[in-house]
Amino acid sequence: MKRLGAIVAGVLLGASTASAELSVSYDQQLTHNGQVTQQHVIVQGDRFRMESNVQGTNTVMIRNQDGVFSYMPDTGMGMKLTGVDASQEPVAGEYLSYLNEQHAQKLREETVQGRVCDVYQYSDKGKSTTAWVWREKQFPVKFEMQGPDGQMLAELSNIQFGVPAPASAFTLPANVQMMDMGGFDFQKMLGQ
Repeated sequence: MKRLGAIVAGVLLGASTASAELSVSYDQQLTHNGQVTQQHVIVQGDRFRMESNVQGTNTVMIRNQDGVFSYMPDTGMGMKLTGVDASQEPVAGEYLSYLNEQHAQKLREETVQGRVCDVYQYSDKGKSTTAWVWREKQFPVKFEMQGPDGQMLAELSNIQFGVPAPASAFTLPANVQMMDMGGFDFQKMLGQ
C-alpha cells in the first residue's frame, strides 16, 4: 500500500480553473502532520505535470487529453486516476474567479516572499482555507488549509510565467507499465 500511496500522493490543494493561455511553473512545499513534501509543478493550459518525492519515492502526476495519470519513474509503474477534481489539482489560472465562486472573504494585506498579497479565507469541501494571493499576478503563493485530517501548509516559490514546456512533459513515458486498479477512485482514497 505504501507504493500505491506514493503513486497518488502529492496532489495540490488548490484549485484549477484552466486557462488555454496560462503557462506557469513553480516549486511547492507541502507540510502536513510534520511531513514535508517538495514538488515541482508545470501547468500549460489544461495540462499539468507535478513531480514529487514522497518518503524517498519519486512520483509524477500528469494530466493530458487522455486523463490524469500517476507513475513512479524509478519503477516504471503507473495508473490512471479517476475521481480527481479541480480542488486536488495544481494551482492554475483564473484563481480570483475560483475565490469568487467560493465566496472568499478578503481579510487583509500581507507581504510574502517580497510580494504584496491579498489574504483571503474560504471553505471548500469542509476545509477552511486561507490563501495569500500575489496581487500583481493574481496568483497564490501560500495556502493554509484546516480539515478533518489536520492542517496543511502549501508554500509556492520560484514562480515563473510564460515558460514553455515540451509536449513530452505531459506524456506518459513508453516504459510505464500501467496497473489495473479496477476503477480506482482517487476521491475514495482520500476519504471524500
